[in-house]
Amino acid sequence: MKRKRLAELVREEAGGLQEAPAPREERPGEAPHGGGLEA
Repeated sequence: MKRKRLAELVREEAGGLQEAPAPREERPGEAPHGGGLEA
Protein backbone atom coordinates (compact mmCIF):
# COMPACT_ATOMS: atom_id res chain seq x y z
CA MET A 1 0.00 0.00 0.00
CA LYS A 2 2.90 2.34 0.72
CA ARG A 3 4.36 1.68 -2.72
CA LYS A 4 1.10 2.67 -4.39
CA ARG A 5 0.97 5.94 -2.46
CA LEU A 6 4.62 6.67 -3.24
CA ALA A 7 3.94 6.03 -6.92
CA GLU A 8 1.12 8.58 -6.84
CA LEU A 9 3.32 11.17 -5.12
CA VAL A 10 6.11 10.59 -7.64
CA ARG A 11 3.63 11.07 -10.48
CA GLU A 12 2.49 14.39 -9.04
CA GLU A 13 6.08 15.53 -8.51
CA ALA A 14 7.02 14.46 -12.03
CA GLY A 15 4.18 16.59 -13.40
CA GLY A 16 5.47 19.60 -11.47
CA LEU A 17 9.07 19.00 -12.52
CA GLN A 18 8.05 19.43 -16.16
CA GLU A 19 7.25 23.07 -15.40
CA ALA A 20 10.15 23.74 -13.03
CA PRO A 21 13.85 23.89 -14.02
CA ALA A 22 16.14 20.91 -13.50
CA PRO A 23 16.22 20.27 -9.72
CA ARG A 24 19.72 18.77 -10.03
CA GLU A 25 21.20 22.19 -10.70
CA GLU A 26 19.29 23.75 -7.81
CA ARG A 27 20.24 21.03 -5.31
CA PRO A 28 23.62 19.54 -6.26
CA GLY A 29 23.95 18.04 -2.77
CA GLU A 30 20.95 15.74 -3.19
CA ALA A 31 20.70 12.62 -5.29
CA PRO A 32 18.86 12.95 -8.63
CA HIS A 33 15.08 12.54 -8.42
CA GLY A 34 13.95 8.95 -8.88
CA GLY A 35 17.27 7.48 -7.77
CA GLY A 36 15.42 5.05 -5.52
CA LEU A 37 18.08 5.22 -2.79
CA GLU A 38 15.59 6.26 -0.08
CA ALA A 39 13.02 3.65 -1.10
